[in-house]
Amino acid sequence: MGEKLYLYAEVLANIRQVTLYASLQSWKNEQTDITVASNKRTITVYHDGEIAQIFLPTKVAGTAKVTLPVERAKELSLRLEIADPDTVMQNRNEAEPPDAWAASTLTSQTSLACHKCHHTLHDSAKEFTWKDLPSQNWAEMMDYWHCHRPSNGQSSFDTATSSGYGPSDRLKARQGTALVDVQTFLMSPEDCLGIKESEAILANGLPSLLCAKCNTTIGFSDKPHDGWRIYKWTLVTKRSDCSAEETISAGEVICAQILALIESIAIRKFVLHSDHDEGSDTGILLWVFNPDLRYTSSTMPGARRAMKVFYQITPDPLRLLNDNSTSLEELYLPSPAKNELQSILQNSTGSLPMPARKFQNWDVALLDRYELGSSSEKVEDVMLSLVAAKG
Repeated sequence: MGEKLYLYAEVLANIRQVTLYASLQSWKNEQTDITVASNKRTITVYHDGEIAQIFLPTKVAGTAKVTLPVERAKELSLRLEIADPDTVMQNRNEAEPPDAWAASTLTSQTSLACHKCHHTLHDSAKEFTWKDLPSQNWAEMMDYWHCHRPSNGQSSFDTATSSGYGPSDRLKARQGTALVDVQTFLMSPEDCLGIKESEAILANGLPSLLCAKCNTTIGFSDKPHDGWRIYKWTLVTKRSDCSAEETISAGEVICAQILALIESIAIRKFVLHSDHDEGSDTGILLWVFNPDLRYTSSTMPGARRAMKVFYQITPDPLRLLNDNSTSLEELYLPSPAKNELQSILQNSTGSLPMPARKFQNWDVALLDRYELGSSSEKVEDVMLSLVAAKG
């Protein structure tokens, strides 16, 4: 971490407290002090002539002076009561924002480009639409629809077929429409520019797609659905000609994918792996401890929303899956995305205070969740945290 004083705080909503960690380079002494500002969201730590401040994720109760642990230590940990726990719980229970780049947030003016070289992959078009694909368990819902299909005077088979949910009906990419799921855009090749199929075959038996300019892998040819699937994290988007470019990390997309799986299958342990023939034999065993957490640190502006996870790097992910098929869920990732996620997890572990980095034989990390564009509340958070950082 490098700072003489490093501060980290996270909200424990269920017990209505904020945990504050303070990492010191020398032992706590009589001059070590912690105070709460009048706004109840800024903490200041004084130690050996050094001063550090942190902007808390939520307001805390109590007096200006904080009682420190009595033991002599370089790592301090204390709990602060939340000032308004009802508001915290209400914010936590609010409706989830849409996935990153959901169809509802895109328009016919939206364009796509390669994240690496900014080569145009899809240009805006007047007659282009974006549609969200159903949730993870949409196939299971087909039984419900077949049992409760509407009647319009036709035979039941004809009704189902003409309405698009008959037994022979299947999902297909159509020109002029992009189908959007958590990880990818499913598009017709006719709507894409500067993309070429590779001779390389992925674990799913389908050829990968490359940017024609820089040869970066951006997706795969989804032949069963007559289209091309493009990974969101390989792209730069512009929602309109006047808007700024937007990117999203593989970590945010994978986090959203895991949250969707938790909601649909109620499993919190996952094995993430990629193709063995891409030179990556290791996988990631991931245990989602807290899917929704707010945290701040003295090295970043504003509060962030994240998922707290425990993880292990496993040498044989497929064997682990075979031995624990009922308790673990498989999540396949392209090798670059899996490697990026592993780097994100390890960097996150390294940024946590020492006492918060391990749980038994698991490493601990925070995986940032995707959030919509800056609201007035987020702007206020960042401004207050910058004021705190300046002292």
